[in-house]
Amino acid sequence: DGNGVIDSCEGYTEEDCDDNGVPDDCELADNDCNGNGRLDVCDIADGDGDKGCDGILDICQCPADFNGSGVVSFEDLVVLISTWGSCTTDCPTDIDCDGEVGLSDILELLNTWGQCS
Repeated sequence: DGNGVIDSCEGYTEEDCDDNGVPDDCELADNDCNGNGRLDVCDIADGDGDKGCDGILDICQCPADFNGSGVVSFEDLVVLISTWGSCTTDCPTDIDCDGEVGLSDILELLNTWGQCS
């Protein structure tokens, strides 16, 4: 009917945790990477991990795998160290999103060392 809500969901009165007017059950297929029955954006708002500050739950990605190899390894540590200090632009090595690459980011990297799950 052109109102932006999937017709099969119109009149649905279930939870809408992101307050976008679309029932969460109608959005889960593409927006629930951890399969817990809640939208990822709502999990993040409730404090679940998004250290990458990218709107994707940490459990659904491997934020310290900077070279995309599927493994957090020495190569990723080298990338992190090479960007040490304050971030002035997009800074994927700032794992904890505090505006600088530092000791806490190394600790996060070491905590995820090895094969990404």
